[in-house]
Amino acid sequence: MRLEYWRRRLLLAGVQALINFKNKNSKLMKSLFERFYKDNMINGSIYFDNIYITRHVNVKFLHDKVFYHDKYYCVVLDGVILNSGELIRKYNKDSFFECVVVMYEKNGIEFFMEFNGDYWGILFDKKRDIQIIFNNRVGTRNIFYSINEDFIVVGSDINYVTSYLRGSGASYTFDAKIASIMLDNFYMPHNFTLFCEIKRLLNGYYIYIENRNVDLRKYYNYFCKNKLDLPEENVIYKLDNLFRCAVKNAFQKDIDYGYKHIACLSAGLDSKIVTWVAHELGFGKNIVNITYSQPDFWDETVPKEMTADMAHKYIYFSLSNGLHSMEINENTALNGGCYFYLGTSSPKSIFSQINMESFGMVHTGIFSDILSGRFNGKDGNNRKAAALIFLFKGLAKTILQNYYNMEEYSLYETGFSSENTQMIGIHSKSEIYSPFFDNDLLEFLSKIPDNMRSGLYLYKKWLLNKYPKVCGYVYDKIDSPLTENFQHSMPPPYKKYAYTLKSGAMNPLDYWYETSPFFKNEYIEYFHKNIDNISFAPDLQHKATEMFHRKSVNYKALILTILASAGIYKS
Repeated sequence: MRLEYWRRRLLLAGVQALINFKNKNSKLMKSLFERFYKDNMINGSIYFDNIYITRHVNVKFLHDKVFYHDKYYCVVLDGVILNSGELIRKYNKDSFFECVVVMYEKNGIEFFMEFNGDYWGILFDKKRDIQIIFNNRVGTRNIFYSINEDFIVVGSDINYVTSYLRGSGASYTFDAKIASIMLDNFYMPHNFTLFCEIKRLLNGYYIYIENRNVDLRKYYNYFCKNKLDLPEENVIYKLDNLFRCAVKNAFQKDIDYGYKHIACLSAGLDSKIVTWVAHELGFGKNIVNITYSQPDFWDETVPKEMTADMAHKYIYFSLSNGLHSMEINENTALNGGCYFYLGTSSPKSIFSQINMESFGMVHTGIFSDILSGRFNGKDGNNRKAAALIFLFKGLAKTILQNYYNMEEYSLYETGFSSENTQMIGIHSKSEIYSPFFDNDLLEFLSKIPDNMRSGLYLYKKWLLNKYPKVCGYVYDKIDSPLTENFQHSMPPPYKKYAYTLKSGAMNPLDYWYETSPFFKNEYIEYFHKNIDNISFAPDLQHKATEMFHRKSVNYKALILTILASAGIYKS
C-alpha cells in the first residue's frame, strides 16, 4: 500500500484496534501505523496474540486513558471518566488499570456501566479469549468497525478502517441506497455508514467477542423504564440537585488535574445554565467563556452581557460570511460522512486557534434535548414513523425494532449520532463534556413523564423557579427573556434575509449563501468538480443534482458531504 495514501488519511485523535481471527495482516497494521505517530499527542501501541492496538490521543486527563496490558488482561480507554478516582477508592486499587480489571471480574461483562463520562474502550480477557468493545451512553464518540471471517477492525476514525480494508485486500463499497435515504431523511439512520461493509457502534451498545464469535448487544435503554410518580415541585428539586452535582463533578475534574475551565456560551438555555451554575458553585474565577456566531446576533450580545455580569474572561469568534466552513473534505472525514460536514466545521475551526494547554475539558450544554422534550411529541413521532417506513421500505422494520419507541429512535438519529458528534474535531486537543451526559441525571430525565417534558414545560419551570436571573437574559429562540407566559413551539423556517435581525441561527447558512459571493461560489464550484464522484449511481447523481439546485444550504452541505465521502474513500 502506498504510504502517501495513509499519510493523507490519518487525521483524527483516537484508538484503533485489529483483532485477527486467522493470523493475517497484523504485521501490516503494526508496521504501517507506527510510522504515523502524531506530534503533540500521546502515541502508543500494544501487540499480542494477533491483536494490534494503537492510539494517538490528546494529552489531557491521562490517568483516565488506560493503555496497558499484563499476562491476563489488556485495557484500553479513551476520553475522560469523571468518577475514575472514586472507582479506584471503591475497589481499593492503586491504578485505574487494576481497578477496571477488578470491576470486570466482580461485575461481569457490563462492568463499564459504572463509568461516568465521555469515553469508549476495549477490554481483552486473554485467559478466556474474550474481547469487549464498548461505547458510552451519549453518542459523542464515533466508533467504526468492519467484521469478516478473518478479522474485526475497529477505530474512532473511519479512515483507519477503510485504510486497513484496502491494505489487506478486503473490499468496501459505497452504499448508494443509504446515501439516497440520507438525502431524504437528512440524518444517517441507525448504525449505518456510507459503506456497506462498515458500521457504527452506537452509544448504549457493545460488541462481545468470545472464541471468535461476535455478538452486538445493547446495554442501556433510555425510555423502557417506570415513569416517576412525584409532584412537580419534587421533580424540579431532584432535577436541580442532580444537575448541580453533574456540573460540580465536571468542573472539579479540571481542578483535580490543575486545569482552568473553558465553557461555550450562547443565547440558548443550555450553555447559559451550565456557566451560571458553575459560577454559583465557585468555579467562576477560573472560567473563560467562548462564543462563536454571526456578529450582532443574540449569540454574541447576550454572552457579552452575561460574562460582564459574572466577571468572567470572554473570547468571541466571528463566523461572518461562513469563511470558517470551507474545509469540506476534512470536516467530512471527522464524522466519516455520517453527518453533514458543517456540523463539525465551526468548533473545529475555532478551537484550532486556541492554545488549550492550560484548559481542561470543553464544557458545553449539549444534549439538553432530552429535558426539553424535543422528540416526544406523539403526533410528530407518528408522522416520523410513517415517513421512515416509506423512506426505508424494507429496512424500516429492521431499524425500528432496535428502539423502544419513536422518541428513542429520534433521540439516536438527531441527537446521539448526529448533533452530539459536532465537537468531535476538538478531541485532538482536549475532551468535551456536558452535565446532561451524567449517568444519574440522564437516568432521572428519562423517567420523567412525557407530558411534563413536552414543549419545554419542565425546563421552563425549573429555570424560572431556581434561576430567575438566567431567565432575565434574552433567549434567542423567542427574542426576549423567558417568562411564565412563554409557550414553546418549534420556530418556522427562516425567511430569506431574516438574518438581518438579531435572531436566527448561530450559523445563518442561507444568509451567507445569498450575501457572500465567496461562500456561494465555493459551494457551486465544489459541487460541479465532484458530482461525478457518484456517477456509478445514476439515480443518486440525478437526485443530488436536482436537490442541490432546489434545497436549502443545509441540504446543499449534506450533498457536498456525500460527494466528499465518495471521493475521499473511493478505490
